[in-house]
Amino acid sequence: MHVSFWFDTVYQNFLFKGFNITSTGGLIGTCLGLASLASILEVIKVYRASIQLKHTQKHENENENSNVNTSQSPEESVARTTNVRRISINNKLKYLSVNTSWYTIQDTIGYIVMLAVMTFNGYFTIAVILGSAFGYLVFGPWLMEIKLKASTVCSKQQKCSTCIAKMERSHLLSSSSGHIYDGSTNDTNSSSLMEVAEGLASVMQSSSEERVAVEVHSQEHGT
Repeated sequence: MHVSFWFDTVYQNFLFKGFNITSTGGLIGTCLGLASLASILEVIKVYRASIQLKHTQKHENENENSNVNTSQSPEESVARTTNVRRISINNKLKYLSVNTSWYTIQDTIGYIVMLAVMTFNGYFTIAVILGSAFGYLVFGPWLMEIKLKASTVCSKQQKCSTCIAKMERSHLLSSSSGHIYDGSTNDTNSSSLMEVAEGLASVMQSSSEERVAVEVHSQEHGT
């Protein structure tokens, strides 16, 4: 076993028993195969990143849909929330199974390339380096773009959680004040008038808080 780089066109039992390299043509073919495997690793990285981005975007859409139609009845709201959670769990299981499968393939190819380099054959090492460089040159920009989109989506989710909570609280205040106003139309005594005044004050306060939340949200997101 070699412990330093060597250059030769003959190699017996390369990675698998019976795979013998005995000519220059066989060496060139093996180097091309190793370079292709190194490039495929970059392709798999891009594909896994795209899968993760789609999963993140789908999760964001599910959160947005769950916060729509907040005027539904409690029964409809519970049924909708349960349905959204079920869909979310199914999507997560599908994402985990697909991502795990591609991770296994990526790991297997990575170990094969690593074992080829560990033979200390100079031709094999050069082939792997060139293959990785070519794969990154072609698919690297895609990977960086996908990662940038994923980081943008994640930052929006983290920033929007506070804004959504404020808007939901404002909506609840508005709904409760509306109920107070509806119940007070049939009673003209002084206590009812006070309740109506308090309800209107809470509506004005919640509206101002919502406007502030939207302005903060726009400043944070640059919209």
